Amino acid sequence: LIAKTAEGGMRDALSIFDQCIAFGGHKVTMDEVNAVLGTVNREFLFRMADCLAGRDTTAGLSLIQELVNQGKDVRQFTKDLTEHFRNLLMADVCRDAGELVPVGEQTLKEMREQAAGFGRNNIIKTIEQLSAAEKEMKWTSQPRLLLELAIIRNTGLTDDAASIAELAGRITALEQALAGGAVKRVVTERTIPVAASTNAGSSSPAGSEAKPSLPAEPEKKEDRPGGCVDVESVKKSWPKVLEKIKKVKISCHAFLIEGKLVSVDGDVVNLGFTEQYAFHKDKVEQQENRQAIEKVLKEVTGCNLRLKCKFTDRPGTAQKQADQTLPEDDPLIKGAIQLFGGEVIEIKD
Repeated sequence: LIAKTAEGGMRDALSIFDQCIAFGGHKVTMDEVNAVLGTVNREFLFRMADCLAGRDTTAGLSLIQELVNQGKDVRQFTKDLTEHFRNLLMADVCRDAGELVPVGEQTLKEMREQAAGFGRNNIIKTIEQLSAAEKEMKWTSQPRLLLELAIIRNTGLTDDAASIAELAGRITALEQALAGGAVKRVVTERTIPVAASTNAGSSSPAGSEAKPSLPAEPEKKEDRPGGCVDVESVKKSWPKVLEKIKKVKISCHAFLIEGKLVSVDGDVVNLGFTEQYAFHKDKVEQQENRQAIEKVLKEVTGCNLRLKCKFTDRPGTAQKQADQTLPEDDPLIKGAIQLFGGEVIEIKD
């Protein structure tokens, strides 16, 4: 573990080893090394992986809380968890993974069993999500939040591979049935109602045919164009938009709630952020998040609206324009100049 943390550097390894001796005395154990480095033992990694495999969001978040209570480094744990899933993938892909995964035979066997419960595609998705969270942690002061969002997103996944495979199998079976003529097209005859005569006592003339009454075509519901709403109606619907976004993409909801609805210009919804939430503004402006928000806006308001973000706490130009107004333009000052024949003098300190 010391050599792995030092990444092959002899001086770094000796420095870590000296710290471990100073912390635990002459006998250095794995627990003491984990305490010095802020890492967790392998059992903790297996427990977190089991939570993700079982889609147990609550248990996963509880383990993060336990991690923080122990004073562990969240960034280091995310890195270790990513490597653990990399080892699971290698154990699942390679028959002889002893050289690729530096663990004992018993641990390798446990990794293969855990990987079998995940599924290869879900392991790859988990690695991608944890790697993205680890990358974003370099630029944020809240690494715990990013890890929690990654856990929530991952435990909400479904086995997409199984669903796709099942759907592909059904399509293949249907194509084979159609090619072999096993499926016949069945056309059902509809009885067309005959319009009744307005006069019950009269009979239709001989040789005339009754005209069938055709069903009315259903009205096509067209999307209302942009500009069909104003800022008040959007403000009224905004809580519902936030609620739906939270169900669709909870990470996007976490960034969106820090914004404030400023105005609606035609089909553009202007959302304001303060300077301290510049990170949240950038996240909302990302194409994936912006499209998700615009889709929910359309569902709630029925209008094709576009989202635009801007800062609201930057100094405006209204005060500057007011300061640039010439004194001679003031009616009172202008009247005084005409009455007394004076002139305006600018006094500079």
